[in-house]
Order: sequence, then C-alpha cells, then structure tokens
Amino acid sequence: MFTYVVKGIGLIAGISQVVAGAATVISSRGRNVAGYLLVSHGVNNIYENGYFIINGEDDTGPVRDLYRVIANKAGYDSRIADIAYGGVDLALSVHGLFFTKKLVSDRRSLMNYEYGPDTLRLFRALDSEFVMAIKQMGKLSLSLEILGDSVTISGIWDNL
Repeated sequence: MFTYVVKGIGLIAGISQVVAGAATVISSRGRNVAGYLLVSHGVNNIYENGYFIINGEDDTGPVRDLYRVIANKAGYDSRIADIAYGGVDLALSVHGLFFTKKLVSDRRSLMNYEYGPDTLRLFRALDSEFVMAIKQMGKLSLSLEILGDSVTISGIWDNL
C-alpha cells in the first residue's frame, strides 16, 4: 500500500514538472533548456509511476532508458544512470524553486483595465519586481514539491 502512495506522489510530481516545464518554455519563447528537461522528466515520471499504479509492476520510461544507454556506452551500469537521472531531477527542482524568478506586478497596473494590464511599467521590469518562485508557492504546492524531492532522494539513496 505504501508503494502506491509513493507512486501517487511521483505521478503528481511528474504532472507538476510537465506544467512548470511547459510554462517555462512558453514564457522563454523556447529558449530555456531547463523547461525542456522538466517536461521530458515529467512525462517520464508520469509514465513510470502511472504504469505501476495501473499494472502493479515497475517499468522504465524512455528518458531513464536514454540515461542508461549513455551510461552503458560510457562504461557504467544502470545504477549509475539512475543516480544521474535522480540528480538531474533534483537539480531541476532546485533550479525551479530558487533560481526561477517570477514577476510580481504592481496592484495598480493589474487593475488598470482602462489602459490594459502593466501600462504603468516602462520598457522592462525592474529587478525589485521579481521574487523567487519558492516565496510565491502555497503550502500545498511546496509540500508536494518537498514530498516529490524526498521520493527522488530515496530512489538515489537506494542506488548508492
């Protein structure tokens, strides 16, 4: 039963990775590599965890398989590839939490529908108008992020 809870957390984490990655790609007009990595890892996590929930057995997704092929070509085994996969997964999470900054608009500019949103902003946003993503997360989303990262850390630990 506990395994299904862990896989459910992984499934939810995968969905949030796809959503966050897609938003990153769209907002960067396709120039942010981390967004593409988030989407690929998210789709892979959805596949692996969803497969287990539906079929009751583990299966590896195409992204993890790619890590394993690269590791095998470099002379390492699948265990090292799984550690690398988990490490990239955690790095993407840390990047999203601490290095992604979101624009916090001035209340007046958002509410000024007469001239459209952000009409008071000249040219570009100032650095003071950006806030780290972790500071804007709600308790539920931050808790899910921490749970997902805990599952990833546990997976890495099992391969050490």
